Amino acid sequence: MARTSGHNGSGGINFPSGDATAYVTTQALMPGTSSLSISGWFKTTDSGVRRIISKGHWGATTGFLLGIGHSAPGRLTFGIGGGTAAESVLMSTTESFNNGAWHHVVAVYDSTAHTARIYVDGTMRNVALTGSIWGGTIIENGKALDTSALSQLSTTSNIALHVGSYNGQRELWVGELDDVRLYATALDDLDDQSLYADDGLPASWKQKIVDFSTTDSITSVSQVLPGDDFDHDGLTNQQEYQAGLDPTTPDSDDDGVSDKQEQIDGTNPLDPASVTSKRIAYFPFDDASFTSHEGQTPSTVPGMTPATSVAGFSGNAMHVDQMNQVLRYEWVRPDGSPNYSIRRGTMRMWFKLDWTPAAGAMSGSWSRLFDLGIYGASLVALHFQLDNPAFQFFRSDDTTHSFATWNNFSDIVAGTWHQITVTYSPTSQKIYLDGVLLVTNHIWLDGPEIDPASSINWTTLPKIADFNQWGFKFGSDGYQPLKGAIDEAEFFNYELTPEQIAQQYAAADTDHDGLSDAWEQTTFGNLSHDSSTDTDGDGVSDIDEIHAGTSWSDFFNGQQPRMEITYGDQQTGAPQVSRPATPSAPPITTTPPPKR
Repeated sequence: MARTSGHNGSGGINFPSGDATAYVTTQALMPGTSSLSISGWFKTTDSGVRRIISKGHWGATTGFLLGIGHSAPGRLTFGIGGGTAAESVLMSTTESFNNGAWHHVVAVYDSTAHTARIYVDGTMRNVALTGSIWGGTIIENGKALDTSALSQLSTTSNIALHVGSYNGQRELWVGELDDVRLYATALDDLDDQSLYADDGLPASWKQKIVDFSTTDSITSVSQVLPGDDFDHDGLTNQQEYQAGLDPTTPDSDDDGVSDKQEQIDGTNPLDPASVTSKRIAYFPFDDASFTSHEGQTPSTVPGMTPATSVAGFSGNAMHVDQMNQVLRYEWVRPDGSPNYSIRRGTMRMWFKLDWTPAAGAMSGSWSRLFDLGIYGASLVALHFQLDNPAFQFFRSDDTTHSFATWNNFSDIVAGTWHQITVTYSPTSQKIYLDGVLLVTNHIWLDGPEIDPASSINWTTLPKIADFNQWGFKFGSDGYQPLKGAIDEAEFFNYELTPEQIAQQYAAADTDHDGLSDAWEQTTFGNLSHDSSTDTDGDGVSDIDEIHAGTSWSDFFNGQQPRMEITYGDQQTGAPQVSRPATPSAPPITTTPPPKR
């Protein structure tokens, strides 16, 4: 007999050749005529008759046994003694389990329900009497044994309790055993599944998953299995527990990068300051299926119509103009990465309205650009409020609400592309329009308005359960449509600086004429120029001159014009004007026709 790694690496016992047994006690510690359950892990390739655990029950004695091979090689056997064979239980599975793999077995005798069952690897197995001399009747289509006619059953025996044999000399186990347990009660299906899943996960830790949401199917700790990945971040529940991570969210520190990706990146998934700053999601809306840059496609929403594809700021865009239209994605992508950073980050997108914002401009109170979650619980939303009117970035959990509100719509008109950018953290949130800061921390927290110059301090963050349930939506919450187009939506796990926001917008070219909007607006006050415009009339377009580094507004490119007057038989005496392309280039002259 020797120690082994066991079924989960925590240790087990190997009985290599059936020459040893684990003696436990000679005392009658068993519950007599009350219920009994046995559980344990085993691994064997042996074809003989062997016992996993035993206290008596040899023929016509009282006691119990759990073994293998009594009816056929590899078939598990469970027995309760009754003094005679006819008053005793000895039943076996109809399947064999001596394939050299670890298996978990639970054998249950219920003295109240008068039944006996065998579970293997979390599943109740079909059973049969090991021989015709034994008592009981097979019921429930082979899943259980009825013991109601057996009045003498008793788990008590004067024979010592042994693990790996009958009495230290017979039916010696060959193989490995681990985590063998006895219970003075009848375990049920969920208990069996919990034992099968038991790998050291504390019940209090599992309870976090049970309590996480009332909308999922997990209602008992016995349903929390170590090999499952409840939060879909690519780490099993067991791995999350061992690493001290939160099993209910793919991003334990709410920094916008999944726990598994942080392990890959070499950053700390429990420290929001230890993270790689990156763009975490990008929705270009260019193809008809609206596939994100990361390969995620929208999910189907029953009763809702998908957004339509229209010409966008860059390529194509999504468009919503009806109440039942919405473009919804799962908050967490299939690879476990979140699309939105809860703690801090930046969202940026282009939008073009079919209407000009003003009080009464459109029916309904709100017009959504983006939302995640649901109002009344946890919600992040970017929307127009038309009653006031105002434009808001809104965050809430169940009890705390925060707004960044802006109420000047003078620069937003129908049919014009605008860029909206929002930066946020636990202590700040800001709105930028077309690269310019509009508002900082104009906020309500639980009622009273906070001075815009003040900061906020969120000690609690939105609940992930609401995000999982209601999703990540553009253009509508399903009821309040934008009535417009959205394009180039980007999400970052850090706050862009005012300089970065201004520079990116300055480089934007909404009319796609090769000239930045900022330059056109600053220079001409409008976007009327295009790639063919030649302001200085020198035969070279403004855009080509900009690329060449020459002046688009100066015919002579900063060079003094040179006048030459010559006389001769072929000259008229008219001045000749030269304009060198560069200071070192030869003059370009135009010679009038000869005088006649």
